Amino acid sequence: MEKTEAVVLHTYNLTESSKIVVLLTPYRGKVRAVAKGVRRTKSKFGSALEPITHVEAEIYFKDGRDLQNLSQAETLDAFPSIRSDLTRLGLASLICELMEQFAQEDEDSSALFALLLIALKTLASTTKNYASLLISFYLRLLDVSGLLPEINHCVRCRRGIEGHAYLEASAGGALCGGCSGGAGEKVYAGSLKIMQRLLTCDWTMLDRTRIAQPSADEILRALNTYIIHHTGRELRSARFLRSLPKLDRE
Repeated sequence: MEKTEAVVLHTYNLTESSKIVVLLTPYRGKVRAVAKGVRRTKSKFGSALEPITHVEAEIYFKDGRDLQNLSQAETLDAFPSIRSDLTRLGLASLICELMEQFAQEDEDSSALFALLLIALKTLASTTKNYASLLISFYLRLLDVSGLLPEINHCVRCRRGIEGHAYLEASAGGALCGGCSGGAGEKVYAGSLKIMQRLLTCDWTMLDRTRIAQPSADEILRALNTYIIHHTGRELRSARFLRSLPKLDRE
């Protein structure tokens, strides 16, 4: 049995009394575990296994087994301010879904775990400028995963970007108009500068960083396409992505 911090990413029912819980842990990576009896009314730890919950879990690991056994979970942070707001809840669900796609099983994921926690904690204390937070999370997730696109200059001619560029996943970043042939998602030079700033911006400053809606839409569309290229999967939260233009309206 191992005791570990974890964030609940996703759950689904297995039997009338049990469910499968997908967790992100710092040192075991993504873990899929069976929580037996958790759906019973008298379960002592069922509330700790809601998605978007930071927990301390007790897991029985067995090598070669697809599903581990989760014997206990204690809530460390349920992020009530996220759950009380539909916009923040949708964003947190998207963040957890992205993390589930990127995290691997049986590998050190301490950097991913730290990124997920700080993103959720920042979201819990944020009431505006959500697009800035989401763009920053996208970029940092790609950076930690070794997939960060080159956004400082054209990846082919190595020249600075003026006017507009195209973010092309197969090329590994931005292509100037002359090198792209029109392939990729169009992004203006100003949007690339915003991305550069949000990649390193302090988390506490994100709620003070407002991005013009056209730029936010453009960046998020390009990054979403970039991520889909690398994961090969559409996000289940695609409908939420389509509502992004409303994120920062008062």
